[in-house]
Amino acid sequence: MQNNLKKIFVALDDMSLEEAKVFLTQNYPITCIKIGLELYLKYGNNIFKELQSDNQRIFFLDLKLHDIPQTVFNSIRSLSGLPIHFLTVHLSGGREMLEAAKRSRDLYLPNTKLVGVSVLTSINEAIYHEIFQESLSDDAFLRLFKLASNTSIDAVVSSGHETALLKKHFPQILSITPGIRLASEILNNQNLGDQKRVLSPKDAFKLGADYLVIGRSITKAKDVLKVLDELNHISQ
Repeated sequence: MQNNLKKIFVALDDMSLEEAKVFLTQNYPITCIKIGLELYLKYGNNIFKELQSDNQRIFFLDLKLHDIPQTVFNSIRSLSGLPIHFLTVHLSGGREMLEAAKRSRDLYLPNTKLVGVSVLTSINEAIYHEIFQESLSDDAFLRLFKLASNTSIDAVVSSGHETALLKKHFPQILSITPGIRLASEILNNQNLGDQKRVLSPKDAFKLGADYLVIGRSITKAKDVLKVLDELNHISQ
């Protein structure tokens, strides 16, 4: 029997705290959840206590910290003591910021994995070129992945299309893949939202993803438990 649900973070986007609690109670197989910026800003640190349960949820706090090194250090310090298992920072913040994040993590969240965000999956070639005046090439991703490796970042968030590249050159870094849609949604061009670079769960796992992030494909499904069962039994 597969155990994919321990590798899939369910993004609780567009939910109130009460809606999230009801959703998680009804869909009991879910243990790994991602709390994004919107939900965290609305409810603060208390959300972890509210959403914790006897089955010991795994929390992925997706704040995508990106600021001057001292501010990032202090921001992570403010999370001290919370049951956060994964925390995101932007790799584009640079070496000093990432090193400050790691120092703060070691002091105040020693059981938390730092996750470096590479390029948002909402950014395609045209958008990237407009910002940086260069192509969204393998070299661009490799520079970010090398920075993550050199600063001992535990995991990297990147599109599944870059997962194989990460695993080929830096196999010690965990891969977390967002922009996941069910195969049927991709086939019918449904439910893609802002995502420009998407993959199915099966394809992402085949490329070497260690964890997936899935939002509305689960949370907006007509039969969530059926979708969870299908995801749990995807062959890798």
